[in-house]
Amino acid sequence: NSLGCVPAITTTGAASYSNPAPFTVGAVNILNNKSGLLYYGLAPLATPFQGGIKCVASPTIRTVLQSSGGSTSGDDCTGTFAFDFNALIQSHIDPQLVQGREVFCQYWSRDPASFASTNLTDGARFSVCL
Repeated sequence: NSLGCVPAITTTGAASYSNPAPFTVGAVNILNNKSGLLYYGLAPLATPFQGGIKCVASPTIRTVLQSSGGSTSGDDCTGTFAFDFNALIQSHIDPQLVQGREVFCQYWSRDPASFASTNLTDGARFSVCL
């Protein structure tokens, strides 16, 4: 990002169609107090996009906008994001998220000082289990 930090995607838990335990997809080393979101799709990609590499092929689905939080003053990389993907899977809002489905995801966030005014993490890949 514009401060030289390398934003990274994280996962904790297991994607499950039936287990109520969270499967958290998150991001670390994010600029503090910036907006961002997780987007996902059903196919991988590796193409230049907004100053980074887009890891998810279109069509993509965006999750809700989040705030990275972190330090309350100054600019640094203490921001993080977290999204419970199991809550989305088990809500049945997206009928494509079924057992055995492979999902690809990536975080996008604001970075006003970068050339594209945005920032991307690396990507994550997981399969939805029972």
